[in-house]
Amino acid sequence: MPQPDRPEPWHLDRRIPIATLLVLIVQAALGVMWVTTLGNTVDGNAARLTAMEQRVEIMRGQAASQAVQLGRIEEGLAGVRTDINRLITSLERIR
Repeated sequence: MPQPDRPEPWHLDRRIPIATLLVLIVQAALGVMWVTTLGNTVDGNAARLTAMEQRVEIMRGQAASQAVQLGRIEEGLAGVRTDINRLITSLERIR
């Protein structure tokens, strides 16, 4: 006696065209290729991001060094201005 409530197990039927099976196989292969390419792109971006972070750290160090140098230059210019003002004052007294 057959059991009508029990579902029939899955099986391939000859009514499915070969073209449909081929399309599904090709789509699956292309999906795998796409995921692989996406993974490679992410890996490449991660490597470039790491390189950029290293460059940023180098540039921060250089910027700090340049700020110190700029401070020294400004101090030197302030001293030169003071000396020039003294010279101008001395020249005005001589006149």
